[in-house]
Amino acid sequence: MLRSMTPASCKRFTESVTRLGGTIPKPLADTLTGFDALKAWTAPDPTAALTNAIAEGKFTPTTAAKLLEQATTTDGGNEKVAKIRLSAELALIRRFYDELKGKSGDAVIESLRPAFDTAAAAMVNASNHFSPEATADQVIDMGAEAAEVWRTLPQHRRTLDEILNVIIAWLAVDGDGPEIVGNRQLERRGDCQKVAFLMDGPRGNIQDAALALDPLRQQGRRGGRWQFVLQHTTLRLNTPTEANAILDVYENAEREARQREVEQGQGLPEGLKV
Repeated sequence: MLRSMTPASCKRFTESVTRLGGTIPKPLADTLTGFDALKAWTAPDPTAALTNAIAEGKFTPTTAAKLLEQATTTDGGNEKVAKIRLSAELALIRRFYDELKGKSGDAVIESLRPAFDTAAAAMVNASNHFSPEATADQVIDMGAEAAEVWRTLPQHRRTLDEILNVIIAWLAVDGDGPEIVGNRQLERRGDCQKVAFLMDGPRGNIQDAALALDPLRQQGRRGGRWQFVLQHTTLRLNTPTEANAILDVYENAEREARQREVEQGQGLPEGLKV
């Protein structure tokens, strides 16, 4: 959530976006330069005027009281400087968070769609040629076209993995990111919030699609987890606004199901049945 975001995590997020060919909207870029400016800021020396006056021979009985008073009133000490830095940093993080929850967050994801779509299409193509568990020897026997698809698959898997593990995970899961799709009341909440960024709509069981994101799916498989995900949903990179809309559907359905169970008295002690 907001409390766990840091300037460093914001910068890692934007660096990954640009590395993948995406763009950073101006409000977010301006906030990043604000972090840099804050880091570069040096608090003024409250005794500078006093020491300069002494060096220049201007510290006299006539000026002494005024110069000493100025040094006293401007010296907030290290504690005051630290408080100023912290207040400014928190305000910058708040701005970054607010921008991500609005148009800037959607714009970032939209800028990543070309890279995502290319990699997703490669996964679809791979699934049309061989199964997720296929071995190199099996693919070679399928001919040159399948072998070429096999050869290029890792680069597309890496693109999808970075979008999932760095971009989506930072936006969707409580860690050092904003979790801008909210703390949803769903089983496997974290994976459901992530997979909502990858679905073409609220169709099927989101839990099945979430299970397909399990890192264990990657072990020893050329396409990693992605050919398994394709067994449950068409891959589409959603904006935070679109992901939230998908999660609303599933969360409402689960809430209604729980309410029906209560109304039907399922699992309740005899005295509590409606």
